[in-house]
Amino acid sequence: MTTFKVRVKKYDLTLLVVLMLLILAGLVILYSTSVYNGEVKFHDAMYYLKKQLFATALGLAVVYLVAGIVFYLLEKSAGGGVWGEGGLFSFFRFCRV
Repeated sequence: MTTFKVRVKKYDLTLLVVLMLLILAGLVILYSTSVYNGEVKFHDAMYYLKKQLFATALGLAVVYLVAGIVFYLLEKSAGGGVWGEGGLFSFFRFCRV
């Protein structure tokens, strides 16, 4: 009989809670400062909040997907590693980011 080891991902709960609190605080501040402008310009008090909620959800989805990437496998397949030729160092050097 074959047994398989299941690898459980562990996340830093404190970091996730702080991140969610910061996101929530930012959304509340955005709403409180833009409700009047949204009502006057777009006849929708929640116009800016809706746009920001969409962008936040999209960003969190990307973060979740990137967190699932097994980076050590990418490093092995990159040849020279992350900082080797064609890696991030070259990208930042040539793009002047």
